[in-house]
Amino acid sequence: MIRKKLLYHRDSVLFILATFGVYFIFLFARMLQFRPDGLWAGHVHVWGDWSLHIAMANIFAYKNPSEWFAYHPYYAGGKFTYAFLTNMISGLLIRAGFTLPGAFLLPSIFYVLILLLGIYAVFYQVLGTKKASITALTLFFFSSGPGFLRLFTEWQKVKSLQFLIFPPIDYTRLEKYQWLAGNAVNGMLVPQRSFLFGMAITVWVMAGLLYALRHPEMRTTWRRIILVACGIGAGILPIAHMHSFIVLV
Repeated sequence: MIRKKLLYHRDSVLFILATFGVYFIFLFARMLQFRPDGLWAGHVHVWGDWSLHIAMANIFAYKNPSEWFAYHPYYAGGKFTYAFLTNMISGLLIRAGFTLPGAFLLPSIFYVLILLLGIYAVFYQVLGTKKASITALTLFFFSSGPGFLRLFTEWQKVKSLQFLIFPPIDYTRLEKYQWLAGNAVNGMLVPQRSFLFGMAITVWVMAGLLYALRHPEMRTTWRRIILVACGIGAGILPIAHMHSFIVLV
């Protein structure tokens, strides 16, 4: 039965991975790299946010385990209360021999691919058709405000492909209205590593709960496996991303 369901969704999954998946892989691969003149970030939000995450990951990479939670990496004498799990994973990868960019980019790519499939799974439980689920997923990632109208207006003046590929400014960032994050991708999913990790876990917990509730005819063993997995996912959210835990509750 499970194999039949997987085959049923195969084309949808391949489509999502070949479109949004490839886009995010290409995007994250450019977010952090060493150059001869130092460490470069691919976006201003990454430059701001990941400096904190790198400091946290370095604790797990280079400190003795007895000192991992002894202090906050930014605040002298402060408690390490930040949701640490994603940085712990990256820190342990560095300790295992990965480079800093690899330890940060590979998990982020994995999280975002899991997130894409999880969003599709939730939408399918709610909407019931593959086309509607893919459409809803697409609308989610494209629902980033009217900035594209500003981009199109400016593009009409220059009519350049280079302008579309490398816009001179962030058109979804509206400083006049104090909207500084831009869209959901460059404001939340890419720079905020705990947000991405927590959201990826949360959507799969939601999908699992919906599936278990909507299929009472399912074998008891499978129901228990799904609910235990959902419980484990929900249980680690407080150390992965507290806001996602609050949303799930």
